[in-house]
Amino acid sequence: MADSNSTTGQRLTQIKDFLTMNKTATTIPWDPDSTKFPTRKELPEVPGAPKEAAWVWGDNDYIGRLNLLTPTRVAAAAKEIRSGEIVPVNLPLNVPNVPAFGREPFQHEIKTLHEGIAYDDVYHMNTQSGTQWDGFRHFAHVASGSFYNGTKGSDITGPSANHKCSIHHWAEHGIAGRGFLLDYRGYAHKKGINYDPFDYYPISWEELYQCGKDQGVDIRPAAQGGDIKPGDMLFIRSGWKEAYDSKSDEDRTKAATRHGSGKDGEDGLRYAGVSQEEKILDWLHDSYFASVAGDAPAFEAWPTHEDYYLHEYILALWGMPLGEMLDLEKLAQTCREKNRWFFFFSSAPANCPGGPQFPTFCQTAAQTATMFIARSEYDRGIKFVSPMHFRRESPAHKHAAPSRLKAVSSNPRQVATGEGVILGVEKRVTSTLLETSSVEKIVEIDRHIGCAMSGLQADARSMIEHARVESQNHAFNYAEPLRVESCTQAICDLALRFGEGAEGEESIMSRPFGVALLIAGYDEDGPSLYHAEPSGTFYRYDAKAIGSGSEGAQAELQNEFHKSLTLPEAEVLTLKTLKQVMEEKLDSKNVQLASVTKDKGFRIYTDAEMAEVVGRLPTN
Repeated sequence: MADSNSTTGQRLTQIKDFLTMNKTATTIPWDPDSTKFPTRKELPEVPGAPKEAAWVWGDNDYIGRLNLLTPTRVAAAAKEIRSGEIVPVNLPLNVPNVPAFGREPFQHEIKTLHEGIAYDDVYHMNTQSGTQWDGFRHFAHVASGSFYNGTKGSDITGPSANHKCSIHHWAEHGIAGRGFLLDYRGYAHKKGINYDPFDYYPISWEELYQCGKDQGVDIRPAAQGGDIKPGDMLFIRSGWKEAYDSKSDEDRTKAATRHGSGKDGEDGLRYAGVSQEEKILDWLHDSYFASVAGDAPAFEAWPTHEDYYLHEYILALWGMPLGEMLDLEKLAQTCREKNRWFFFFSSAPANCPGGPQFPTFCQTAAQTATMFIARSEYDRGIKFVSPMHFRRESPAHKHAAPSRLKAVSSNPRQVATGEGVILGVEKRVTSTLLETSSVEKIVEIDRHIGCAMSGLQADARSMIEHARVESQNHAFNYAEPLRVESCTQAICDLALRFGEGAEGEESIMSRPFGVALLIAGYDEDGPSLYHAEPSGTFYRYDAKAIGSGSEGAQAELQNEFHKSLTLPEAEVLTLKTLKQVMEEKLDSKNVQLASVTKDKGFRIYTDAEMAEVVGRLPTN
């Protein structure tokens, strides 16, 4: 019979999830697409499993936390790719020249098949000698003798050997998602913290938290108000590769062959790594990382000074892939240059049935760019001038319909209070019988995103409704607002899909969309403004004008805009710019303003507010 308290608790959780648009994992096997998971202290007891075991994905599960790399999360992670730079994180196969822990060094043999015509080569290697993923057959929970999900040593070797927890299960699933780098070595250099990566040095939770803070990232899990999402993959740079490169071959060999346990002053193998304190255990578990990795021969500070190994928790109890000896030097440099610490990461596990671990074959795709170009199947003849004075004019198309709407936006930055974006439009009234309040030229997409349009309003409604659905779905799945850039990308993806449709269904649109949009918002990156063209191409701007007469309006913006613009100044500049190109006299009834700020989100100005801003316009 089910425990009544447990049943009541699950029901209350379901009600709370419904009200908060969350999805909590409560019933084993857990749904990997859940948005909330139990903390380490809340883990359910699994019959036959050691205490604190998270064997929660099913009896025949052998991929553990890789279950969190769902199609939804991988697709969302792919949006971290912006500049398309590729950063490999593998050491050369012959590095280190003398592996630690007595493992065999890499050997490479070239075989001549036909002199001058054809060659093969043969590798002799221990998969633990260099850059590697520790698989679930690598390290057991010592007290129980159990590997992940109940696998035993007899499942790995001997007459009853089978493929439980074999590395090939990872290969069949694949590894790809959002990576996050904590560059502790860079932080230590910056703060004057001196330590030797080739000596025992435990990096505490507080140090990692401050390192993340210095990078502009709250390393707590999203469920606790931080920036870490379920399924993220963690990388910590302790500086092992930097120190290795500074040593002579003789010193490298000496460091790798030190004897003794390393305890009580003995000169054993010693490396910097994460501390084994309770806060670290809680953080690693509760963040629901799909994997963790570092650049040293052991992820944790070595040797252990506790009565347990961190490997026991990460591999055997939680089923979390553990990477060691990754080359994070170039990745750290790239992230620092871009000031972005999240990226898309992929790795190809070795498809070796029965394998305990494998050398990594992985890379990251870097993050940033200021211009975004999708495939252009159609161009509506929209004219634009970027702030860099780059100008393009595309040929007109027979479907193009000129718009009398002028849409202008200014993006004031670096203001202590009221930082945000201003949108402004002309509300052209074509009939005295038309109720002006029914003319919508600026609309809300989400609480933190607004949009101004120029073109066919029916098309605009379709695209904006699509953006609203995407934003709501993202908030439901990830319990966080959709980024403004991702919202713009969703709109432009729809613009590129005209003429497409699923088999047996009508196409989404028989013709291209005939509307240009200015999308303004405020997210974790601060205020941002994007221009989405009918072609599906989008660009980011500090200030932008679209629609009929936009050339003159853009020239006005380029002359008047500056980075220290305040929100009230941006209001006046937006109306001044509209005034330059309007045929009618500007008043508070034929223009409309909206703002997007951190504190108030998106809002459209009231009649009284419009009258006040118009009253601040210069009279000349």
